Amino acid sequence: MGTSRIFGLDFLRFIAIMLVVIGHGLVLVPSFRGISEFFRIFDFLGVEFFFVLSGFLIGTIFLKTFSGRSSPKDILYFWKRRWWRTLPNYYLFIVINFVGFSLLKDDFVFDWRYLFFLQNLTSPNEGFFSVSWSLTVEEWFYIAIPLIFLIFLRASKSKGFAIWSTFLLIVIASFIGRYYYISHFEATWSDEIRRVALLRLDSLIYGVTAAWLWLNNRKFLKKYKLSLFVVGTILLGVGVAIRNSPDINQQAWMLLFLFPITSLGVSCWLPILSCWSFRDEGSSQLEKWVRNISLWSYSLYLVHVPAMEGFRIFILPKILDRPILQILTFAIWTGFAIFCSFLNYRFFEKPLTDLRDGRPDTGWIRSVLAGFSQVRRQK
Repeated sequence: MGTSRIFGLDFLRFIAIMLVVIGHGLVLVPSFRGISEFFRIFDFLGVEFFFVLSGFLIGTIFLKTFSGRSSPKDILYFWKRRWWRTLPNYYLFIVINFVGFSLLKDDFVFDWRYLFFLQNLTSPNEGFFSVSWSLTVEEWFYIAIPLIFLIFLRASKSKGFAIWSTFLLIVIASFIGRYYYISHFEATWSDEIRRVALLRLDSLIYGVTAAWLWLNNRKFLKKYKLSLFVVGTILLGVGVAIRNSPDINQQAWMLLFLFPITSLGVSCWLPILSCWSFRDEGSSQLEKWVRNISLWSYSLYLVHVPAMEGFRIFILPKILDRPILQILTFAIWTGFAIFCSFLNYRFFEKPLTDLRDGRPDTGWIRSVLAGFSQVRRQK
């Protein structure tokens, strides 16, 4: 593990993925419905954490890389590296979900829009590959935001002007889009507002702007990192209160401002988390698990729902009147999903990601063979 890795950001990614996993997995404990309904907030928060963190990390990359002399080739190189990281896993799990739905649903018809991240571009996706809605948001962010930023940068030669112009454009456009949905449809916070990609790009732009502030005002942000953390916690508390209140979570102002409030709250956490460095030597087992699950988080995000559906369909009906067995099933499913995410990361995701900068014989094949050799040695 290199010293450049920041443990605080790994910790945020770890918290995000575990919130999503726990929030979704609560369907496996129906005997505790009251508790489950309250903690459904977990998957909401987990995805919002991911959005802001993705904006922060990717924003840091292109803010450091692009300049007023950057060309379309630089954009293509940026996209290539992103797609080597995200697309192989995505298409693998399209196949896995396709096989599962084809076997279990006689009337299943595949929606071709999933191949091009169009399934929830302008309307919510349903059923097949349900967690892909957030991946659509991120993929369109990867396409749109760096391109818009580079256009402003080439025109102005100023990164400050480019980032703030991009921020204002995306925030205003997202507010207009949400207002249009509220005005013309019976929009709900969880579907039309939360899961439509074109309405959610502002959730990531807060992270990009936080990256700009961190790169250019680090001394100031370090000085006030604790105060910002408190402010961020208050904002997140407000967001949770709005989300959990049936009386206000369908009011128009909430539909407009819930997600910006939450994104701004997470952004305020980033300075203190960015100062929390990972120790290479003498690290605890807890730190190692946080780091590892952070590394496996993309695979875990994709694998946990298919695994959960298997448990829900084949095991849960047999234990509906046995709460203790439901808790045990939840625990076993969580461990199984984490183990599967490790296997997917080790033997599929990472080898293919390594192909971004290497030939196949030095990337995927060698990495897979080395992985099998390591497993044999451990046995």
